[in-house]
Amino acid sequence: MTAGHRQHELEEVAVAHQQVAQTAGIDVDHIPGLDADAVRARLTPFIGQPLTRKLIGEVQAAIAAVYREAGYPFVSVTLPPQEVTRGVLQLRVVEFKAGQIVPMRISPPDGRVSINAVPWALVVIDGKSVGETPLGNVVLPVGEHQITFRHPQLGERTQKVTVKANAATRVSVVFTR
Repeated sequence: MTAGHRQHELEEVAVAHQQVAQTAGIDVDHIPGLDADAVRARLTPFIGQPLTRKLIGEVQAAIAAVYREAGYPFVSVTLPPQEVTRGVLQLRVVEFKAGQIVPMRISPPDGRVSINAVPWALVVIDGKSVGETPLGNVVLPVGEHQITFRHPQLGERTQKVTVKANAATRVSVVFTR
């Protein structure tokens, strides 16, 4: 998946109580694609509150909610390094959008099985004949398989085997008269 992003700087004045009389406001007019009045309405309740980590988190959540409501579901609202003076808090908003989605087929690794019978036998794995024993390093997909051993005079035996990736699996049978 590829991703694109657009970054905006957002300044909010979240002033301490003693600074309310000096300056208060929210600067969001320069952000394209957002309703500045909606952003101001969402952030105005934070104006004049003491600046704490909790308040910053609430402001970040409010900004992310405004972006989601405006059709930007993937946003990151971060607090860049800054010295908060005169009650000015600057936040960075990065919008992300999904790019092209390409389906991919990922095949799990195969396993290997060594098969033997005493005396020899014809070997059938999952209904497919694979040859006569001994068979070494037979490549099979990981998972459960049914191995059938057939001998013309001694009959047939079947075993279920679980093949694991990156591990040798050995299967053998002894026919008795």
